[in-house]
Amino acid sequence: MHFAYMQNAQIEKFLPLKPRVSLMLLTLRDSPAHGYRLMHAIEERSGGTARMDPGLVYRTLVRLGTQGLIKECPPPGDSTDRRRRYYRLTEVGRRVVDAEVERQQLLLGQLQAAPEVGRQ
Repeated sequence: MHFAYMQNAQIEKFLPLKPRVSLMLLTLRDSPAHGYRLMHAIEERSGGTARMDPGLVYRTLVRLGTQGLIKECPPPGDSTDRRRRYYRLTEVGRRVVDAEVERQQLLLGQLQAAPEVGRQ
């Protein structure tokens, strides 16, 4: 099997991402974050339409870690609370979120090119 194909298959098995997972990974693409920060970033990025309670945030973090998309990392140097667990994207996680962004941009372009409903 060709290496590039194997890499693409590895990424595509995660797509499409659920909206909240996309927002979580996009936040981690910017910088490492802890669960509480992710919970608020999801709400901010979605304009308040997507919310995750703490239990769902942490269950999702565990699942994304098990899938190899994120991993725990040391807190940033300016962190004053050493009790928080920080997470960052893995290389696979970065490729997955980049592929999801590309997929969404393609879909948006197709939707914008479509004729308006009700007009012929």
